[in-house]
Amino acid sequence: MSNIPVPGQLYRHFKGQLYRIVTLAKHSETGERMVVYQALYGDYEVYVRPLSMFMEKVDRNKYPNTVQEYRFELQKELIGAPVHGSAHTGYFEEQAENAADINVHPENRFLAEAAEERFGVKKVTEESEAELRPEAEKASEMEKASETAKTLEVETASEAENISEIGKTWETEEDVNRPEETAADDSMEQEELNIDPLVLDFLDAGTYRERLNILSALHHRITDEMITTMAIASDLEVGDGDVEERYEELRSCLLTYEKYEGRRMR
Repeated sequence: MSNIPVPGQLYRHFKGQLYRIVTLAKHSETGERMVVYQALYGDYEVYVRPLSMFMEKVDRNKYPNTVQEYRFELQKELIGAPVHGSAHTGYFEEQAENAADINVHPENRFLAEAAEERFGVKKVTEESEAELRPEAEKASEMEKASETAKTLEVETASEAENISEIGKTWETEEDVNRPEETAADDSMEQEELNIDPLVLDFLDAGTYRERLNILSALHHRITDEMITTMAIASDLEVGDGDVEERYEELRSCLLTYEKYEGRRMR
């Protein structure tokens, strides 16, 4: 078999991708000769293929439109070419040898991706670079803008969370620093809830006759606090004593107001 691959040579697959020969090997079980070669694009993966298959011709029935005669063809113009040699040889060879350069520098990575989208292979030449660089720079700027937006979104969310936590702390501190005020408010609310409905009706009544009727309705369950509340609401002063005595005094005062001052309250 002639033209056996040599380590370091560059071969082009009939679909367009470039590969570098790593070495030749022998199958440990069958003794078949194998070719070990590395892709010069993407993740730069290393492959193994039988030498006979590597050197075989393209199946024209399966791939009628292919240009190459063989599956892999040696790229003689790339052998020994200077780093900045022809427009598509040495320059690309330098790019392919430095795989990390594409991974480390986003702009170079976008150049390779733009070349792959345009030409079907991550091949960047001096001529194509001028055409592809605007696309690569635009893609690089868009990625940077996206990363910046994500960073700002995270920072904004973090600040909002901090403000929320500070607000909760202030609320807690206010509750701790005003225990007496809070307790007094709670007590007042509880007292309002405990006021007898008839007492509320007494406070809202428009005439002394209405108040007398409500007072009579409360007679069987009236308390000192009720009497005091109703007396204050009526601008009266009821003296001390037992509940019945105070009840009669309040009733007597209301009757007097009703008799001498008319049916409407002052």
